[in-house]
Amino acid sequence: LSVTIPSEEVKGKIIGKEGRNIKAFERATGVDVIIDDAPDKITLSSFDPIRRHVAKIALESLVEDGRIVEGRTRPEQRQLALQQIVLADLADFIAPLVERVQRVVHLDRL
Repeated sequence: LSVTIPSEEVKGKIIGKEGRNIKAFERATGVDVIIDDAPDKITLSSFDPIRRHVAKIALESLVEDGRIVEGRTRPEQRQLALQQIVLADLADFIAPLVERVQRVVHLDRL
């Protein structure tokens, strides 16, 4: 799964000083972030498709909101912020699925 990055500068901010940002993101999302020579792409890798999708939404959100800024917060705060974003996006993704399952269970009881 690939994420389009607007510039090399943003890609550098995603990596962070000594790779801190990218490591925190990988820990928070459970995916591997692969940065190669492609100028405007970052690849997200995981065997779990839901983790990949949630990580893509989180990364796109961070880039769009401009929240990936070097040195603005301590690494622990960055990791916590990433986890909150991931959990919120995961909840938005899963809520409709839970509703469908509840409807199916309800129909089975009729």
